[in-house]
Order: sequence, then C-alpha cells, then structure tokens
Amino acid sequence: SSGIILVCGSSLSGKTHIIYSILSEIADGTKNIMTIESISKYNLEHVNQCELNENIGFNIEKAMRFIEFQSPDLIYFEGITSKIALDYFGSLVFKNKVLITEFLADNMADLIKKLSYNDFEMFKPLISCIIFAHNQQNIEVFDTPIEAKYILNSNPTKAFIIIPPFEYGLYYTIKHEKKQVLLALYVIIIYYLSGGNFVYESYRA
Repeated sequence: SSGIILVCGSSLSGKTHIIYSILSEIADGTKNIMTIESISKYNLEHVNQCELNENIGFNIEKAMRFIEFQSPDLIYFEGITSKIALDYFGSLVFKNKVLITEFLADNMADLIKKLSYNDFEMFKPLISCIIFAHNQQNIEVFDTPIEAKYILNSNPTKAFIIIPPFEYGLYYTIKHEKKQVLLALYVIIIYYLSGGNFVYESYRA
C-alpha cells in the first residue's frame, strides 16, 4: 500500500543500512524501485539507483521529472531538504507510491520537536511507519496508531517491545508499571523459545 516510511536517527546510527536492507529484501524484480541519492552506497539488484549530480545537471528538479517518467512503485530519497521536495514527495503517496526517506534526529524528543514544525503538517498524516535507529543495535519501529498517539500528537505512557528483522538483536523500552515489566519478560521468553521469529508490539494511551 502507499505511504511514507520515515527512517530516523542521528549520524552514523545505521539509517542507510536499514534502508538498504529493506530495499534488498523487497527487490525481487517484480516491483519498479528507484533510489535518489547523493552517492549510492551499495549496488542493489533490480533497483534503479540514481545519483544527484549538479555537475551534469541531474538536480532535484530533474530527479522529479525522471520519477514521473519512470513511475516507480517505491522511491527511496536520501533526504528531503526543501519544502518543494517535501510537498512533491508527499504528493506521490496520492499516486499509490511508497516513499522511503531519512530524517536526522538525535533522539525521540528531537524527532517530535522537528515534526511539530509547520512545514510537516501536510507530510505527517502520510507517514505509515517510523523506524528510529538509536544505534546499530537498538531500533524502534512505530506503526500508524502508535506514531499518531506517541509521536505526532501526545506523549502517553508506553509499553513497547521490538524484535527487529535486521539481526540487530532485541530492543525493548519499558516504562513504569510492574505489570508492563512482567509482560515484557513474558514476551522475551517467547522470543527465545520461538527462535527469534516473534514480534510483539503494544501501546497504551
């Protein structure tokens, strides 16, 4: 389905590695996938990788026209740095496209603060998933109902456990109540008994 996958984190937190892992997993030759990057970090099979280069005239405006010509199903744009690009890439969601993009934020408080700026008012409702890379071992994934309550609107009490699919290990955040801690321990036990193929996520407003 269409929507925006926002991969967040500080510099060198592993954002690009996560995105390339996602692209590698879904690039099976049946989908039209395009990347717009400053420099391609790895060569990906079945992915049309494009590098922005002002020296040869391939700037953001040319990239937009190229996207319209190629009509990809999924676009990875390395980083949206202008309101024009923000509005354009947001509009692709209404054309049934999936957009993956990076967002620099040092921590969750920084992310919430930056997303509160007026420039993101039209962009935020289109976000279908937020992935926050605290570092290469600790990753949080927020789906639509969680991000709407915890990130985009308010700051509720949260019990949240993630087993990420990129072999980074188990990251969990538990706040306050004892029953939440017991629930976390229960889920961790299931995680190990199932061989690591178990995902649990919970939120409470």
